[in-house]
Amino acid sequence: MKTLLALLLSLAAAAPGAEAPDWPAAAERAKAEGKDVAVLLDGSDWSALAREFGRRVAQADLDGDHVRVTVDNPEEPDEAGKARVERNKGFGFRPWNLPGLALADERGRVHAYIPATEARDAEALRGRIAAAREARARMRAALAKAGTLQGGERADALGHALAAIDLGLARGQFGDVAKEIARLDPQDATGWRLRHEFDDLGFLEGTVLRLARDGKAGEALAEIDRRLANTRISPDQRQRLMAARCAALRHSGRMPEALGVLGAMS
Repeated sequence: MKTLLALLLSLAAAAPGAEAPDWPAAAERAKAEGKDVAVLLDGSDWSALAREFGRRVAQADLDGDHVRVTVDNPEEPDEAGKARVERNKGFGFRPWNLPGLALADERGRVHAYIPATEARDAEALRGRIAAAREARARMRAALAKAGTLQGGERADALGHALAAIDLGLARGQFGDVAKEIARLDPQDATGWRLRHEFDDLGFLEGTVLRLARDGKAGEALAEIDRRLANTRISPDQRQRLMAARCAALRHSGRMPEALGVLGAMS
């Protein structure tokens, strides 16, 4: 009887549209069916928002191109909950803002994340999912194109693929792709390496302020301008470079120019 019940449960879990019981099962199904995975990151025993958000996710139109699974993050799991937590450790994405919906490939690489706080009603959630799907389609097209290319052309296509998604996710989840871009384009002729490797704080403290303190503000500004000329950087990275320009001017006593940069940033 137990064997029959286990068989029925496994068949139900494998049925199209059925939620997978855990991350390994979801990843296996996604690979077999050529789909991504919609991962509800839950907080079942501590988040009232998670319960309502989970209902909205369950009603969302995801089954056509996603396998569904819930990865719970309970504070005080029972024995069954502890076993589920252990099985789900393979899905390593743990954002600070829970609960939420992560859209990932079968390897667990997240290409979109929708926190519940940013999708408080069904319409907002549908809009975010639609935008994520469009971005994923652009990413897939660029990756497919990259598969036909070599060298710098391949690096450029890979860069366009990562540019389709959030920069933080591109850097944190698709580091293997960023490393391939670096290998294919060591001199950064495409400009994509700077986008994925730029360390704004390290650049500010280790280059800009060091040069400014040594009386070499001109060199610091030249380093900033060289990076600002890169059309691949994100708007946020551009703002941070402008802030570095302001700091270089301020440290060299050129306050009117520094204030002008601040005005241009606002």
